[in-house]
Amino acid sequence: MIRIPKTVIALALLATLGLAACGDDPTPPAPLPGDLWVAVASPNGVEGATVLETADAGIVAVSAEEAQVFHWRAGGLSRVVVLLDQPGELRFRVSVEDLNRPPRLRIVEVADPSNALRASLARYSVTSQPVTGA
Repeated sequence: MIRIPKTVIALALLATLGLAACGDDPTPPAPLPGDLWVAVASPNGVEGATVLETADAGIVAVSAEEAQVFHWRAGGLSRVVVLLDQPGELRFRVSVEDLNRPPRLRIVEVADPSNALRASLARYSVTSQPVTGA
């Protein structure tokens, strides 16, 4: 039987733990407040309104240039309602507490230009990107 000195075992264990710790940064990045442009891509072209929700915290405010927007939080969920002044692209701005952790918005409903609810939300998607410039 081969005997391995305890110092060799201890050094091997320390080296293994040291390598395992190299890739882990226990300190998350500091929150980076900012704004996101959010768009709902529609397979039908122009739309009239949408309702979205997220369980993610961090939405501070919601605004839009050509729409009325409403935002509220209740029971751990945030809801965003966007009502376009004229049918068009569903696009709005969201101020968030941390751009490193943007909210994952899920579409609840979409209304067509005549305000009738769409029967299916298949092929709809939500995208977001940081607002750049002033």
